[in-house]
Amino acid sequence: MHGPLREIPADALVDYLLDATLLVGDVHDLKHFVPRLLADVALDRADDVALYLSRFRYLDWRAWPDDERAVVTATLDVAWQRALATWEPLSRVEEVLCGVGCVLGDLAPLLGAWGRRTDPAALAALAQVVLANAAALHEGGELGDPWWEPEPMAQVVAWLHDPARRAQLASYEPCGDERDAAVAAAASVLAGR
Repeated sequence: MHGPLREIPADALVDYLLDATLLVGDVHDLKHFVPRLLADVALDRADDVALYLSRFRYLDWRAWPDDERAVVTATLDVAWQRALATWEPLSRVEEVLCGVGCVLGDLAPLLGAWGRRTDPAALAALAQVVLANAAALHEGGELGDPWWEPEPMAQVVAWLHDPARRAQLASYEPCGDERDAAVAAAASVLAGR
């Protein structure tokens, strides 16, 4: 873990993060790694975005100088916008949403903005979160990512259960690709079928 931050192997960084401030080091040690954490998140190199960002719960980052807080929020925005715009069979949308929730706590503004979007990318991202958590949504369980904090997770669950999500998915215009089936399946899940 010594040497330039960018040269630390990703697996060594993940091992450190799992124990940071709990078994290894303190908050000052963890803050040393923040530039690497944010760079990996911004450049989509983080093995587990939610794990990387969950460490911010120990950092009291809101008390940092304005320019440092601005870097954190800009990184979160970059990661979130990329997650919404990227369609992959195994999406990282929930992972990024969970990580952002770990840092911000209150996801209401982000969810509100997402809820107003009707573009295919945002709707496909919504479908992926619904499909990844279909059982939890029907059975009242927890969302899939293990790093969820209770309050942001409750916000997301309530947001997904809001009838406006069904209406949002209903606004989807078919694109002629695999997103069409995902959005249709997610609409069925939210309709209780």
